[in-house]
Amino acid sequence: VRKAIAMKKQKQPEILQDHNQDSERPTANWTLGKALPFIWKETCQAMFKDESMERVKLRPDNIRQITLTFQDHTLSALQRDEGQRSIMFLHGTPGNARKWDWYLRNCPKGYTMTAPDRPGFGLNTPRKNGYHIENQSELMQEWLKDISKTKEKTLLVAHSFGVLIAVKMAFEFPRLISGLVLISGSMNPKTENRHFLQKIARSTPLRYLIPCTIQNSNEELLMLPETLAKLEPVLDYLKLPVFIIHAADDSFSCFSKCPFQKKLNRKNHL
Repeated sequence: VRKAIAMKKQKQPEILQDHNQDSERPTANWTLGKALPFIWKETCQAMFKDESMERVKLRPDNIRQITLTFQDHTLSALQRDEGQRSIMFLHGTPGNARKWDWYLRNCPKGYTMTAPDRPGFGLNTPRKNGYHIENQSELMQEWLKDISKTKEKTLLVAHSFGVLIAVKMAFEFPRLISGLVLISGSMNPKTENRHFLQKIARSTPLRYLIPCTIQNSNEELLMLPETLAKLEPVLDYLKLPVFIIHAADDSFSCFSKCPFQKKLNRKNHL
């Protein structure tokens, strides 16, 4: 639904076009007639496409598929190692590491770029849903620890829902992070509303007809208002430098109503 809206309703600068394919916030003017064909296409692809084989076919030799094991989780990521400076990308919802493919392919000399699959997406296992922001932050921290063994502090680049994870990580693990680049993120719990179709999609037996990736995305969005309410106080204690990329005419996450940018402006971090 959200991708269909993004393609139809929103016009953004070229630098954001790759990311906005993963946008997750609906406007009030969307129609089922336009959205349902897109949902059907995405569902069929999620059910029948072998993501691991797609990655093997599409990635250049200098982009590696890597994994980490932490407790009962197997974490997956794409990485290109060209130097000591480290950048880590966090995708939105739904999505996976391949959303950052262009940046990995154009990695400058002197940098190592890592794009993990967030918990519940991509090639990570288990593929259960309902990962809270605390769980995701803890699991993504394992990548930071692994990278820090051989590289400098990591710059976090996050898009959409990944912005929440990046802010949580920056608050909890600042010693491993050099700064944040946040793209099209929303941090205002008052502007995030649940749509009735999201609740229907969660019901039984309909949920068993929906691929796990779409279920996980829906669960994240259903938990979003509560997640933002818990995360907002953290902004007062954020000490790292932050750079924000946000379209002034963004109809999904309105820049002027987002308290995140206002707080950072007052603290001169922006």
